[in-house]
Amino acid sequence: MEQPQCSRCRHALLRADRLEAAIPGLNILSSAYGSVRAETGLCRRHDKFITARSTCPDFESKAADRRSGAT
Repeated sequence: MEQPQCSRCRHALLRADRLEAAIPGLNILSSAYGSVRAETGLCRRHDKFITARSTCPDFESKAADRRSGAT
């Protein structure tokens, strides 16, 4: 069974380009590509910052999106 970590959740935005697009003005501070960001991302379901290893009872697998053809 898949681990319910945010890195595998469909609600998590962890890629730097998607994070910058989701948070207007973020790159004024620097870039989401910076090493200080590490694994920090954004949970679109809860509208809060997360790490890739965070967990949540609302986990929904990205694998289900891939199987259904969703992007």
